[in-house]
Amino acid sequence: MVSRGAAIVLGVLLALITASAAWAHATLVGSEPADRAMVPESPPAVTLQFNEPVSPVSIVLVGPNGASSTLKGVTAKDETLTVAMPGALAKGTHLLSWRVISADGHPVSGTVMFSIKEASAEPPMQPQFEMDRGLLAGIWLCKLALYCALMFGIGGAFYAAFIATGPLPARCTVWLSVLLLGGLVATVLSVGFQGVDLANLPPLEMRRPDVWIGGLRTSYGTTAVIAAAALILGLLALRGGSQRKLAAALAIAGVGVALASSGHAASAAPQFLTRPAVFLHGMSVAFWLGALIPLLASLHLRRERDLLRFSRVIPAGIAVLVATGVVLSVVQLETLDALWTTRYGMVWDAKIAAVLVLLGLGACNRYALTPRIVHGEPAAAGRMSASIRIELVLALAILAVVAAWRFTQPPRAIHAAASAPTQVHIHTAKAMADVRLEPAAGGLHTATLAIWNGDFAPLAAKEVALVLAKPDAGIEPLRFPAVHVAESTWRVDGVNIPIKGRWRVRVEILIDDFDKVSIDEDVEFPR
Repeated sequence: MVSRGAAIVLGVLLALITASAAWAHATLVGSEPADRAMVPESPPAVTLQFNEPVSPVSIVLVGPNGASSTLKGVTAKDETLTVAMPGALAKGTHLLSWRVISADGHPVSGTVMFSIKEASAEPPMQPQFEMDRGLLAGIWLCKLALYCALMFGIGGAFYAAFIATGPLPARCTVWLSVLLLGGLVATVLSVGFQGVDLANLPPLEMRRPDVWIGGLRTSYGTTAVIAAAALILGLLALRGGSQRKLAAALAIAGVGVALASSGHAASAAPQFLTRPAVFLHGMSVAFWLGALIPLLASLHLRRERDLLRFSRVIPAGIAVLVATGVVLSVVQLETLDALWTTRYGMVWDAKIAAVLVLLGLGACNRYALTPRIVHGEPAAAGRMSASIRIELVLALAILAVVAAWRFTQPPRAIHAAASAPTQVHIHTAKAMADVRLEPAAGGLHTATLAIWNGDFAPLAAKEVALVLAKPDAGIEPLRFPAVHVAESTWRVDGVNIPIKGRWRVRVEILIDDFDKVSIDEDVEFPR
């Protein structure tokens, strides 16, 4: 049963890792000019608005003739990037390809297309940012090895320093040392993987020094440095000596600091809540899981005092773990349906299912088997030993699942994208319109329509209407009359978009009793 469960977990993880390379964490929520907009003259700059602070990695402008140039005049301020254009741009369609690193330490890429005066017959081809599957697997394996070292290795060193009533057996110490050393190797490699991921390069390019420098400069680089220091302290604690308790305490604190330095949860708002929660969550997980291997040794040595000491303190650790886990889950998921409608939620479901089984086994050990072992019941020790071995397998599965979160988008980021305005530019030779839909109360939207003639002059109209249709879902055209609010601006309140997906957006413009223009375009509504 255990092997079958492990195979299922591995299959799910491989599917999550290889299914898509486009799982971003920061999200572009707007730009000026808007994506697919047509403007009358070359803009001096393009602004990109994200849902969280980002740092630019690479900005490339592809012109109507297909020629590309890397832009250096990029200014980052909070959630906004301002990209200066290299002088007056040629008439036609331009594509701005951007790659940034988000606050959680993960690279994100995308494009914004806009046209000057007229659209090119053949728009420039979009650069492809596709991650190598070997790179994805390497990132995941390094994450898993690092988590095992932080939780089992450092947690075991902490148990040896503060819980164990005597030295751990040599074999146990060797296992913990191997975990810690393997974690150090994985930490170093993970910086290289971060660098090639950031630069959108194949794994073989890890030989380049600039790749490693780029990886270290991200927020994950900070995590890696702190994690490496914590692992070294864990090794020093295992060696014993008068400073072993200090080294073990600093090491387990380093687990919390490392995890709170980057990642989805640590970068979520409000950070005065999420970063301390990640810090305490990481320490409590290391304290719990790190005790499993030494507990097996204590059972073998018949150290009942070790069991009693651990059983007295673990309820407090579990309470901290559960409380901080609830806080972080609420922040990241935001809505209940995210548990079954997002990849992040599916990973969360798998993790919690394993954690609940793990808690059940731990409670059985704590409240049923430990008293029997203390009273000398022979069979109880064997049962607890078997239970702890199952716990180790489950704990490994949990860490493997958590490592897959690197490749998923938190629901909070998805919701941020969904709540951002949707903009589309629709044009013909006779008329054009900029349509902007913003979420409003009650799940409805407010639409603002700016209409011009083919020369970008305001278009006088008697009536304007917005029409939405989704034939593939059996939704017939929904017509919303607009109200004139300014020279070329019209407004529609109470626009209902019942389901997400691709819709056909049409703007009907009645110029006079004998002249009517209709222009339409397909638009993706994220929510």
